[in-house]
Amino acid sequence: MNTDTIIKIFDLMYLAGASKKKFIVYAINAITILFIAYFIFHATIGPSGLKKLFEIRKIVLNNKNKLAILNTENQTISRKIRALTEKSLDIDFLDEEARWSLGHIGSDETFFNRE
Repeated sequence: MNTDTIIKIFDLMYLAGASKKKFIVYAINAITILFIAYFIFHATIGPSGLKKLFEIRKIVLNNKNKLAILNTENQTISRKIRALTEKSLDIDFLDEEARWSLGHIGSDETFFNRE
């Protein structure tokens, strides 16, 4: 229902003998309903509406999951770095990392790929 249709309805009401006061009341009611409908539409579907809120919540949840994975990787790398410091140098760990990086194993050793 567009604006022209509404105006025609009000004109017909006014011409049909409705009092001017009734016409004004109907006009105010119609404008109020359209005004409320406009804001309800934009509150639900608009660029800052509920639809956008649910989309943002989904993105936040995905980013929290990614953050948890990255924190786990960060802790693993931090443990490796602490194992390579001078105060707590772990010879076995250093040997394992060197062999893994360089790809050298002895003829009597078994190599297990950890990737």
